[in-house]
Amino acid sequence: MAWLVPAAGVLHTLATVALLVGIWHPAWGLVGAAAEAMFFGWVLTRQLRFGDRGKALFAYSLFASWSVLVLLVAAVRL
Repeated sequence: MAWLVPAAGVLHTLATVALLVGIWHPAWGLVGAAAEAMFFGWVLTRQLRFGDRGKALFAYSLFASWSVLVLLVAAVRL
């Protein structure tokens, strides 16, 4: 499981790059936003599973909702 955190970091970085490219190419924005929404959803489920009810839970909920919003905007731009 030591590979999980670095792999998540790499995938998160690639998704962020796809979001930035999505400013000019909406299809990449859609892919990046979907990846970010899945990433933050995964983080939220892990936090809830391990009993985290603190400030980080609110922050990741906010990030997840922004990712879903960007996903919707990118879908409309297609």
